[in-house]
Amino acid sequence: MATSEDRVDWARFKYVPAAVISLTLAILGTTIFLAHHYFRNTFREQIARRDAEILYALWASHQESDPAAGDLDALIADPWDQFAAVMRISRLHKGVLATRLLDGQGAFIAAGPDHVSEGKLSASDLVQLTHLRPVSHFQPAGNLASLFLPPFDRTSERRRPLLEVSVPLYRQGENRLLGIGQFVLEGESIATEFAALDGNLFWLGLAAFLGGGSVVVSVLSLAFHQLQRVNRALAERTRSLLRA
Repeated sequence: MATSEDRVDWARFKYVPAAVISLTLAILGTTIFLAHHYFRNTFREQIARRDAEILYALWASHQESDPAAGDLDALIADPWDQFAAVMRISRLHKGVLATRLLDGQGAFIAAGPDHVSEGKLSASDLVQLTHLRPVSHFQPAGNLASLFLPPFDRTSERRRPLLEVSVPLYRQGENRLLGIGQFVLEGESIATEFAALDGNLFWLGLAAFLGGGSVVVSVLSLAFHQLQRVNRALAERTRSLLRA
C-alpha cells in the first residue's frame, strides 16, 4: 500500500510534465518571435534601401559620363549645377514627388518643384552621408501637407506612404561630401511589399511554432510517460521489498 509520503510525491510529480512542456513551448515561441522580428526588420531595411542604392548609382554614373557636363569638376562643385544634376536624376527614377538639394553641412539650398518645403536632416543621417553612404526612411503615413508649401490643395490633403532618400554628392576619387540630394518618393509599392513580407513571415512563424510545438509535445509527453512507468515500477518494487 502506498504511504501518504508516496502520495504527496506523486501529487507533486504529476504537474511537472505540463509545466516542462509549457515552458518549452514558451521558449520555442519566444525564439520564433525574436527571429521573426529580426528578419522582418532586416528585410524591410533592404527593401527601403533599394531605391537609395539606385539613386546613388545614378549619381555615380552621372559623374562618369555626362556629355553636357563640360568641366565635370566645376559641375560637381557648383551648387546650382549640382541641383540641375539632381533634378535630372529625379526624372530618371519613377515615383519621385519632390527633390531637395542640401549642402555638405545639411543646410537647405533649393528644391523642386518650387513649392516643396525645406525639410529636415537628422544628425545621425548627416554622419552616414559624410561617410558617403546613402540613407533612406520609409514613412507609412507621410503627411503631404508637410512636404509641400502653400498653395497646397488642403481639400485633397491626405496621408500616404512615402520614402525619403538622401544621396551623398561627391567628386569621384575623393571622400569629401560636397552636397546632398534628397528625394521624396511614392511609397505605395514599398507598403505593399511590407504587407506581403509581414504576411509571409507570420505564416512561416506560425507553421514553425505549430510544427515544432507538435514535435516538442509528442517527444516530451512520451518521455514523461515512460518516466512515469519507470517510477511506478520502482515504487512497486520498493513496496514489495518492504513487505518482504
